[in-house]
Parts: sequence; structure tokens; C-alpha cells
Amino acid sequence: MKNLKQVLFSSFCLGRLLMPLHADEMTGGQFILTKDLLGASGSASIASADFEMRFSMEEPASGEVSTAAPYDFMSGYQAASFGAGVALSVLSMHIGQPEQPTFFQDGIQVGVALDAPLTIRFSDQLDERTLSNGIQAIVVRDHEGLTGYATAAFTLTHDLAHHSITITPLNTWAGNTLYDLMLSQQIRSVDDMPLELPVHVSFLTLLNPHENNVVLSPSPAGVLGVQELSSPPITVHIPRGSLSEYFVVLTGRDPQSSPMRVNPGIIQEANTKAAQEGGAYRTPLSVQEIVAYNAQGKALGPLAQRAEISLSYNTSAASWPMVVRPHTLSWWALDEVHKLWVKLPASKPIAAVQSIAAPVTRFAVFALMGSPDGSAADSFAFPVPWRPYGPLAGSSPGQSGTEAGGITFSNLPSECSIKIFSLAGELVRELQHSDLGGLLAQENWDVRTTHGKPVASGVYLWQISSSVDTKTGKLLVIR
Repeated sequence: MKNLKQVLFSSFCLGRLLMPLHADEMTGGQFILTKDLLGASGSASIASADFEMRFSMEEPASGEVSTAAPYDFMSGYQAASFGAGVALSVLSMHIGQPEQPTFFQDGIQVGVALDAPLTIRFSDQLDERTLSNGIQAIVVRDHEGLTGYATAAFTLTHDLAHHSITITPLNTWAGNTLYDLMLSQQIRSVDDMPLELPVHVSFLTLLNPHENNVVLSPSPAGVLGVQELSSPPITVHIPRGSLSEYFVVLTGRDPQSSPMRVNPGIIQEANTKAAQEGGAYRTPLSVQEIVAYNAQGKALGPLAQRAEISLSYNTSAASWPMVVRPHTLSWWALDEVHKLWVKLPASKPIAAVQSIAAPVTRFAVFALMGSPDGSAADSFAFPVPWRPYGPLAGSSPGQSGTEAGGITFSNLPSECSIKIFSLAGELVRELQHSDLGGLLAQENWDVRTTHGKPVASGVYLWQISSSVDTKTGKLLVIR
């Protein structure tokens, strides 16, 4: 094939309209000219040196014949193809009417109106015959958070002039439903070029106030077209009638850096007060801002029915503070007026799934925090008897201990005192325990007095006291 310095395309008319002669110029490089006009007669033939190309509809080639080397050109009704002759791709997409506010969460558009159209613009003219089999609307998740992957009915309008299609629901989209519009490579241009890659357009509709709703954020891993995030999932159960109008719920996992509604300075001041009161035990493990907006973007107020929020946690994560015991976790709500955290008394840990749930009457900023564990109810001492020189001496379970290992008090409150008394009531030794400065929930006694002398064989009493309660027990020392 020769290099073509210039290719002249002549076009006389399309359909019944006579068009004026026009020319497009292409210079440099090699050009491959192929016949690709749908419904055209004639043929394209390529010789070793010259090109002969005929395009005509319903009658032989007409017009002048160019014989100038190195090509023959016979004009007809269209001396070119309709398409651009390049790979087909999606240029842009828009969900909803232009005047409607848009909301995004975790990489997808949420709060989509139930009658919203989807307009998708392509890089080239489409072969309309390929659209019906190339597009599917899938219901990925319903309003109660259940996955199903059922198909949804829709109507399709093809805008030939703008290379676009508009998809609208057959009736309406379902409320609080995650849809995945799938465009497959069955879609082709008029040049018979397939869509470069399959395309997923995911969106979540407005919540219907007349239904029970479940909001999941982020969406479960593996949902088609949805960005996967490593953030711990938060779930919001909203009973019907909680709000009076269609709405969208947005969650912000970092309101101090990316606030939606609340001033980050208020959150920081509340954190400072919590640390002054509870130290490291009262450090927020997660802060979530939850806001409900109506379709016009107005923040909505209190709920008429109690909703429930729950958050998963992972005690094995590297960021987990060891001083926080999972059973002390609670939800705390931000009091914006007084700039402090207020504990939600109905918080309930669900240990089996590592989750904390609590009922709420309004959406706000919430923190997941622990507290010092003040209960001594499960505290105990081992080994008893302590006999470091007996036949069972050793540090393994069931053995009677060693001088180096001493006696261990376990399952202690986060902050407490341990007192050892003789049977006569004399204080032998007092220890102070804090999870912040030693073993978690454990403290070791070297079986020595306050003055560092080994205690004599005999029976001793111990007492563990915290800010919540006190527990006592006995020890037997045999030397």
C-alpha cells in the first residue's frame, strides 16, 4: 500500500436531500479506506497500488470519476462511512435532571429521583440495532439491604445527532435501591466498532419514607460498579414514617477533615474534654457524621421513629488501642451546644459480630468510644496455693508457681488497687494497677512485703478495689 498524501471525500446527498460538494483533507501517513456504510451497495476493492472505492445507495455510482494517481475515486451518495472509524467509548454520562441537586457517597451517585433519566453520550454514532441486547439495568440491592441481581425494566431513546442514549424507568425506579446499569461490548457503532470496555453506571435512589429502609456505608465489597473501601461498615436501620418526605442519608467517616454540616472545631473541643476525663480510654475509635437531606438538598431534623445505627470494629487491626476493652464500647453523640460527647445509654455490644448498636432519635455526629472497665467481679489470683519449691512447682497451668513468676492477679479492672492482708488484718503489700502502664487486666505480686522481704508461709487475704466495686479472696503461700 502506498502513502497517500491527500484523500478527497466527496459527498452529494443523504436520503433525498442534495448536499453541496465538500472536501475533507487528510495528509501524511498511510490510510486504509474501507466500505462500511450500512445498507450501501457497491464494493470497495484494494489493489496493490491504487484504491478504488464505490459507495452508493439504490443506484450505480454517479458523478465524476477521479483517475489521478495513485487512486481511483467514484463518488456516490456518500463517499465515506457515517461513523468516525475509531474505537467506541463513553464520553460522558448524567443522571437526573440538570436542575436537581446531586449527592455522592463512596464513589457513586445517591439520592437519585425515582423518575430520573440517565443520559449517556458516546464517541461515535451508534448502531441502534445493537442497543437492546447491549444494555441491562440490574437491581443490586433493595431498600432493606438485600442483594438479588434482578433486572429492571426501562425505556430507551436514541439521539442520533448527539451520539447519545437516554434511559428512563418503565414506571419509576424503586426507592433506596442500588442499580447497576451495564453497557456491554455488544453495543457497536455504525462502523461496527464495539464498545472498548464494558461500562457500569451505578446509582442509589432516594429513600421512600413509607418503607423500612437500611442504609449501608460503604457498600459491601463485590457489589458491581461500586468503589470498595477499607472503612468499617456502618449500618442505619430507619423504620417507615421516620421522616415525612423522600430523602437521602449521607455518612461522613472523617468529619474533622471532611465535614458535611458540623464545625470540626466543635468535635476537637469535645475530644479534648473526653481525654481530660477518661484519658486514653476515652479516645474516639471512630467518628461518623450522619445527615439526612430531602431531594432539594435541605438537611432534615429529628426522626419521628427511632432509627438504629451500628458500626463494625476489628480488635485485631493495627490501629486498635489495646487499653480499650471491646465490652466497654458505646456510642456517644456530639452535643454541639456544650461541645462535648454524651454517652448513649442504650448502646449494646454484639460481640459475636464485633459490632456496636444504639437507637437514635436524630442524625448527628457520633463517636465510638470505650471507658475504663471498673468491674472486679471476674478478678482472681493464681496459682493458689503458691508453692514454688513443691513437687508441682513450675509456671505452666496446673503447676504451683515459681519465685520469679510470683502470684498473678488477672481480669482486673482497668484502674484499681490490690491489697494483701495477713489473717490478723495487717497490710502486707499494696499494688496499684493501670492498663495504661502495664499488662492489660493483669498485675504481678512478687510475694514480698512492702519492705521487700519474702512473706512467710500461711494464708493471706486479698482485696481488689475499683471506682465501681470491690472483690476479696484468699491466698495460700507454702515455702
